[in-house]
Amino acid sequence: GKLKCCGSSLFLKKRFGTGYNLTMVKQSGTESQNIVRFVTERISEAVLSSDVSGEISFQFPTEVVNQFGEFFQDLDANMKNL
Repeated sequence: GKLKCCGSSLFLKKRFGTGYNLTMVKQSGTESQNIVRFVTERISEAVLSSDVSGEISFQFPTEVVNQFGEFFQDLDANMKNL
């Protein structure tokens, strides 16, 4: 059989998706609470979805996509401080 989706990826994500996921790999000695604080101060709707061993993951609703540009610029500029 075949499956065909009609619509742009943004349309389909808004209609059926749960938002965006961000997974970061932590360096040894990195405190998770510093990362959580950094993320949630910039995008208050972010939800911590996983914090296991060397990875930490967040889920963002689709409504905050307009904040991603500034968020990722801040993340790049502050990565070594986390």
